[in-house]
Amino acid sequence: MTDASVPPGPSPEPQPPKSRSGAFVAIGAGGVVVLAALVTLVLIVALGVVHSAGFSTGLARQSLLTQKDLAGLRGVEIATGSDGAVRSHSLEQYIHGNPTDDSHTVAPAKCADNLEGWMAWKALDTPAYRGWKMDTIYEASNIVVDATTNYENGLQEARHFVNTAAATAFVSAQRGWYRDCAHTSYSDPEDPGDDSSFTFAPIPLDLGLDSVVEGSTDTGQSLPPHLIDVYLRNQNIVYVTELVSTSSPRQGMDPVSLSIVKAAAKKLRSLP
Repeated sequence: MTDASVPPGPSPEPQPPKSRSGAFVAIGAGGVVVLAALVTLVLIVALGVVHSAGFSTGLARQSLLTQKDLAGLRGVEIATGSDGAVRSHSLEQYIHGNPTDDSHTVAPAKCADNLEGWMAWKALDTPAYRGWKMDTIYEASNIVVDATTNYENGLQEARHFVNTAAATAFVSAQRGWYRDCAHTSYSDPEDPGDDSSFTFAPIPLDLGLDSVVEGSTDTGQSLPPHLIDVYLRNQNIVYVTELVSTSSPRQGMDPVSLSIVKAAAKKLRSLP
């Protein structure tokens, strides 16, 4: 799994309404009891709103880029037919389809133990997690860029988390992975010619969302020179894309990739 200036902080979450000092004056013991009951009720209702805050499941699929979203980008389109298909999985199904046991082929070994595909975090996504049976993941490899026709279509995925706290923890885990695994190498015991390495560097962007944007310099026979990994979060939905680039992370992001990422951020920010 390949997944900064300090990235923008998480989107503000709803907070319980603050009572204004002096707004109420309790008269006698009965007034104090009534006021306390009212405050308790307000807090209970407000906390319920906080815990239920977040987008509905269907909006995760809607966060994936479509041809309409890319209409203004020259040389970029969404694949059609079977190549453009969007697949959906439960979290349990997704992890089953993306098993991870590569500690013997990855250095440092810890960088292989933490990830299950792109959209699951091994230490967090267990049957004990509240969203184990509820989270839904949508995925497609359907972003086509004319300049990179020698490589497979660009990946995009979106995950609907059970709540905002879980989504925030997930993005924090990804951020930590890039910090701790900035240089990672892979060895293929059966074919040393497939050995490769990745050196990641943060690309500072203000996208108006909790985000992780990392560019890599790659070595290996079957790898493009650079990849750009992007994680974007709005409340309880996390969007991911990976794009091929001809520009080194030290040079920032090439114009086409930057346009795609900005389009993704704009769409995620505009969810109703």
